[in-house]
Order: sequence, then C-alpha cells, then structure tokens
Amino acid sequence: MELPKPWFDIDGYRRTRLLETRYEAEIAINMLREGLVRNAAGKAFQAWKSFLAAISTGEINELSKVYRRRVKVRGLRERINEALYVIASCQRLGCLKYQRYLAPSIP
Repeated sequence: MELPKPWFDIDGYRRTRLLETRYEAEIAINMLREGLVRNAAGKAFQAWKSFLAAISTGEINELSKVYRRRVKVRGLRERINEALYVIASCQRLGCLKYQRYLAPSIP
C-alpha cells in the first residue's frame, strides 16, 4: 500500500496512517510477547508517530497557525502549506515539537 500525500488526499492519508498505527502496534505487542523488548519499543514509537500524523490531519487549521510558510516540494510546481509538509514528514524532533499544539485535542 502506498502512502498518499496529505496535500493530494488528506482523508486517504489519515486512513493509511491509522492502519499503519494498528499494524505497528500489533507487531510491537507480538514482539513483547516474545521478549524482544527493544524491538517492541521501536515499533511502539513508530505506531505513536503514525497515530500523531493521523490525528494531525484533523488539526490542520491549528498547525497552520504555527507553520505559516509555503514550502516547495519536489515534483510539484506550486508551493504547499508548511503544516501539510510537517505532517507528511513527521520527523522525530518535528513530532515532539508540534505534539504540544495537538495536546488539547487528544482525549
């Protein structure tokens, strides 16, 4: 399954990221059962990043207040909203940085 880019299909991106979250979490649980704690921790972190990216799509307006620039993406002629780019890349430090903006919306 190919991950759709959020600037093309935000709903497809959300669905795919939620599926990825589920699969990564299942793998982490299986690894824990087998005693592979370090590997399970890595998979749990991947699941968290996928979940954070998925819920970020619902908070694009809030993130757009913080990430205001328009950025150039390879393969596109026009520039896109930086918030979409941050959601798509979800680098470790980026996730840690923008999760505080999402904290009020997470139950």
